[in-house]
Amino acid sequence: MIDEGVLKDNNSKRVVETLVKEATGEEAAALAALKVLDIDKQQAEYLQTIGEGWAFPLKRFMNELELLESL
Repeated sequence: MIDEGVLKDNNSKRVVETLVKEATGEEAAALAALKVLDIDKQQAEYLQTIGEGWAFPLKRFMNELELLESL
């Protein structure tokens, strides 16, 4: 049944070259029209923290005194 494609062989290894596909002409034009914001690594990490909800339910970042109190 595996040879006929009815069942999938879960023991076979599968290597994927890439998950990124090339943008079409229409997508490339839309991407070129977007605004660009240059940020450094630390700012990107803050955005990731906020975006993934790690800081929830906090409403703001800790100030220095709150940081020292928690340490």
